[in-house]
Amino acid sequence: MSAKKINSVQLLRVIAVSLVIFLHAGLSGSEKLSVENSLASFYHLSTWGAIGVDLFFSISGFIMTIVVPSYSQRSDWKKFFGRRLIRILPLYYLLTILTALNMIFVHHQSVTILSALKSILFFPFFDDYKFVDPIVGVGWSLSYEIYFYTLISIFLVFGKNIYKSLFIAISLLVIVGLTFNIQSPLLKFLTSPILLEFAFGMICGLIYKRVNKLTHIGNDLKILVVLSIVIGLTLMSITIFVTPNFDLHSMHELENNNGHAFYRAIVWGVPSAIFMLGIILFERVFHQRIVNVLVLAGDASYSCYLIHAQLYAIQAYLFKYLHLGIEFYLISVIPFCVILSIVFYRLVERTLILLFDKWFNTPKQVIMT
Repeated sequence: MSAKKINSVQLLRVIAVSLVIFLHAGLSGSEKLSVENSLASFYHLSTWGAIGVDLFFSISGFIMTIVVPSYSQRSDWKKFFGRRLIRILPLYYLLTILTALNMIFVHHQSVTILSALKSILFFPFFDDYKFVDPIVGVGWSLSYEIYFYTLISIFLVFGKNIYKSLFIAISLLVIVGLTFNIQSPLLKFLTSPILLEFAFGMICGLIYKRVNKLTHIGNDLKILVVLSIVIGLTLMSITIFVTPNFDLHSMHELENNNGHAFYRAIVWGVPSAIFMLGIILFERVFHQRIVNVLVLAGDASYSCYLIHAQLYAIQAYLFKYLHLGIEFYLISVIPFCVILSIVFYRLVERTLILLFDKWFNTPKQVIMT
């Protein structure tokens, strides 16, 4: 069940995680430096990096169109879902345990049972009238990833027309979420318009597969690919200057208000998908090679996403001790986090994946999500 590795996907993962680092380091890292973020006053640039999560969701949708055809039998849903869990859970659970221990024994903070349950189960089964944050803060986005993979697993059981079924199901769920005044956190989650971002990614994946079958690449297609990158990036960048009257970057806004989640899916999800498609097709039609270090950084993007909060905090305290400025911090924090995440990936994440692959006898795929 292997597929040719699309290295531009790894580049996109690097871009996505870099945006998230830029967001969190700019907001929290500058506080640890005890200085004002010089970029905070430039329109909405300081919170714009949250769009990296939307790009991640589109990437996940895209990759599923490459991976899912390998699971052709109805019984393969177990292999598919197991593979996804092996990719996500071991490292996430390990870091959840370490974070909880740090909270309890170092910072003398309590860890609630609800936070622990949310971290273990992902779905907000026990959230009462408001969403509970997982122990590892970025775990909220993994809940949507797990939900998306669950939907795919369900439709794999039924076999045929999986993409059509997914598009219909996601559309109906979103319509329900936008039409009815839902109060239950679980129902809000299940009907969240953020699911559309995975659907946008799947659409891009199906377009890519059609282009990939072409034996001749004309100039018109090349122009469209370049335009896709330019248009997507432009639409993404416009939101630095123009935002709604609510916190577009806030996960709590996204979780608690389906109308706001729909707005975000449109103004951040659509441009991210367009940009993603352009980058991936650029590699294909122009035969561009992605340098190995960026491919490796893309491989390590999941590790980076989970541990970057600790890394930028360490760098911030180091810069404060050395009396280095906020400008140098903001310039260097992304490569600092990415480089150390590569080391962490090779030593920890990859080891865990190989270990669990061996235990459960699951073949390693070329493209991993």
